[in-house]
Amino acid sequence: MVTILGVDPGETTGYALVTCGETMDTLEIVEHGVVVLWHGLEVLILQNNVNVVVAEQFRLYPKLAKVQSFSTMVASRVLGAVEEITDRLCIPLKEQGANVGKNVHVPETIYEIVRKYKTAHEKDALKHAIAYLYGIGVK
Repeated sequence: MVTILGVDPGETTGYALVTCGETMDTLEIVEHGVVVLWHGLEVLILQNNVNVVVAEQFRLYPKLAKVQSFSTMVASRVLGAVEEITDRLCIPLKEQGANVGKNVHVPETIYEIVRKYKTAHEKDALKHAIAYLYGIGVK
């Protein structure tokens, strides 16, 4: 059984805490929601014995660089804070491109639950956790 914290960083950071065994039918969503920046993520990690944190990677694409002018780059700052937390706690941090989370297949057993999430950040965080599970061979 593996415990994963999926994270979609931003001013309101989405998170999804999941556990899973050897198959996707054992996937359980323990908790999901949003936090301000990164506040509260360390407590979630410690209280739930998280094995790995999976976060959406920050990338500044050339076509969006002009739009980001004068930005405080919140997502990258949050990701840096998450990296500091995971480094200090000796927990692996796996980053994934946004496209990885967007294109992942959500198992039918949880699809209806996920559709009702209030924010896209929560959905994206969960999708990154699911993509990680597929990546390590969970069927």
